Amino acid sequence: MKIGLIYCAFNTEEYLFDSLKPFREDPRFIISAVSVPFLEYRDQDIKVDDTTEKLRKYKESGAIKYLVDSPKYIKEHEARNLALNELKKDKVDYILLCDSDEVYKKEDLDKIVDYITKDKESIWWRLCLKNFVFDEETYLEEPFCPPRIFRVKTDRLSHPSFYWDNDISYLDELGFRTGYENLKSKTIPKEIAWIDHFTWMNDERSKKKLDYQLSHFGGSCSFKWDEEKGLTFNEDYFKLRGEEIPKTREL
Repeated sequence: MKIGLIYCAFNTEEYLFDSLKPFREDPRFIISAVSVPFLEYRDQDIKVDDTTEKLRKYKESGAIKYLVDSPKYIKEHEARNLALNELKKDKVDYILLCDSDEVYKKEDLDKIVDYITKDKESIWWRLCLKNFVFDEETYLEEPFCPPRIFRVKTDRLSHPSFYWDNDISYLDELGFRTGYENLKSKTIPKEIAWIDHFTWMNDERSKKKLDYQLSHFGGSCSFKWDEEKGLTFNEDYFKLRGEEIPKTREL
């Protein structure tokens, strides 16, 4: 089995080592990293850290196989397609998406691989992420479950390609594109794997991320920035949708 890891990392050097470590040490994974600012960052005043440079050193040492570090300011799905195109050369069986603020353990990977290999029917899987908010001790009670794992090929489907952030379409046997959302899927239960995701910290990175989200999603975001308090839940966002503010827990 070969699993292609599409690993997105930009201005997250504090998580880089821990986030990459379990994949670098697992021979089942072939790593194709992306480290470019996406289109919505073009007009932001960004101080760039050493994430990209460290990834270049990883590639030079053979710790990762591929690195997409140009061009800058392209759309998120375009960047992922560049990484995916590299992995297609290796004829990987599955694709796993990971952002650099997601930290897996070895046992997570073992359980995930065991689950998907036993599931002969699904084409793609959601993973449960434990979203840490505000600090590294506070997390949301309910898991965040985005699409994260995709088969590369079946008897009827081939040539996967991203058309939006994490969203893939396949070429079917008649030559038409089929979106992943129309295909059989499962959510891998959090009891099997609940991945630490340091997504919204009360720091400058999240402040820039908030600007990105507002631009990317048309002015909508579940968080806001308060100049006195820093990062907070956006109460208006939840009121507009008739939803409660998410409950949090402490480690």
